[in-house]
Amino acid sequence: MKTVTNLMINDYGLKKLKMDMMGYSVVHKNDYSFHHLIVPKRDCRKERIPSDGYVEWNGAILSYRTSHPYIHAIEQVERRRFISITKELVDINQKGYVDRENLLRIYEMLEEFELRHSRDCTKSGNILIKPGYKIRPDLYDEEVCERLEDVKKMVLTRKR
Repeated sequence: MKTVTNLMINDYGLKKLKMDMMGYSVVHKNDYSFHHLIVPKRDCRKERIPSDGYVEWNGAILSYRTSHPYIHAIEQVERRRFISITKELVDINQKGYVDRENLLRIYEMLEEFELRHSRDCTKSGNILIKPGYKIRPDLYDEEVCERLEDVKKMVLTRKR
């Protein structure tokens, strides 16, 4: 795992949250992956961004099993929705903590996508929206809300 990924997991309190920056549950630390937000990896050399774009301002930490492949599937089908979700992730990145309000907006966009594309398949004939993509923590659950608030306070206290 890249150093920046480990730093972001710690800085954003993702292990304590037990979720990634899109709100998907993560059980094992090895399930996290770095997602390029602003400059895609393919363009980083051309744009002279160090470390192939693996820099904090250009990244979101996602689950390599669910949210990471899902956001790329969305990118292929609905570019505008992908950009809207990316804007929420950039906002989380800039805040320095996972904000429940951003997650609620992301969940809403995912639910709309799932309604619109529930029966769609990829070009290779596989289902577009795998069952695991629809399993997300309940953002109205008291325990989840407490964890989000506790980690937010921890992160903001550290930044002072």
